[in-house]
Amino acid sequence: MMLNLGGPATLAEVRPFLQNLFSDREIIRFPGGALGQRLFAWLLAKKKAPSSSRNYAAIGGGSPLVAWTQQQGDGMQRLVEAETDARLTIEPCMRYWHPTAETALRRAAGFGAEHIVAFSQYPQYSTTTTGSSLRDLRRTAERLGMRTPITAIESWHEHPSYIAAMAECVREGLERVPPALRGVARIVYSAHSLPMKVVDAGDPYPDQIRRTAELVHAATGIALPYEVSWQSKVGPVKWLAPSSVDRIRALPGEGVRDVVVVPIAFVNDHIETLQELDRELHEEAVRAGMRTFVRAPSLNVRPRFLRALADIFLAHLSANGLAKQAVGKVG
Repeated sequence: MMLNLGGPATLAEVRPFLQNLFSDREIIRFPGGALGQRLFAWLLAKKKAPSSSRNYAAIGGGSPLVAWTQQQGDGMQRLVEAETDARLTIEPCMRYWHPTAETALRRAAGFGAEHIVAFSQYPQYSTTTTGSSLRDLRRTAERLGMRTPITAIESWHEHPSYIAAMAECVREGLERVPPALRGVARIVYSAHSLPMKVVDAGDPYPDQIRRTAELVHAATGIALPYEVSWQSKVGPVKWLAPSSVDRIRALPGEGVRDVVVVPIAFVNDHIETLQELDRELHEEAVRAGMRTFVRAPSLNVRPRFLRALADIFLAHLSANGLAKQAVGKVG
């Protein structure tokens, strides 16, 4: 099970997708309990659907997230099956849209799965992402009466193969900066933000993001300053700061006019890279007087990242005694 957020495949799906997202009390907790949550989720989805639909229309009419997830899983599968006797079926399992946990579990049952590995596609753990997805998966399995064992890969923010793949993306991003300006550029690692209420409750996500950025930047060998900023805030409550928008607006005043923005929390392109970074943040950079704005490429299906997924998965199989005759490198 390749766990991820999900996204609307068509513009008609935008509003119900948003309603599912805002209904999760682990992301935004509205007053009035479950009933109040459903009401506010309906109202907020109605309010945001027009602008969100315009954004999805601008990137082709829907989210490519599920398609990328399937391709990433297929690439990992080829490597794992070539190196072990394991036989896999890859099932995208989306938290807020299709294919849902129920769909993925029913497919697994139809396939005759002997074991389910819930592989979070969020490298950094948060209760709002990996935690919510795993709870949803296990609740659904219990409701369906499934007895298939489920183990989970929950966090891999320090895994060397993942760090190497991210460093490759950063180096490629810097290469898109004009040669004469590379020595004065700033690297900005942009991650999805989180409400401070969640952070204050002990969520490990911000520290894991900062650790990933530290390791990735060291692995690039790039002797340039870097920083971490946060994007995708929703609602009026306090979220992690500084925001990516605020930093892009402020950097020219600090003498930095060339920037490479790296999507550090995402493993594939979707609305938050293709629209929020490539369009909205780019426009902010132009207005702020940036000379160079480059968004580093996403991991998607680059071979080094498929190798990372396979290494992480193989280590899990080995640790849980789930594969025999491993002939490739594990870990």
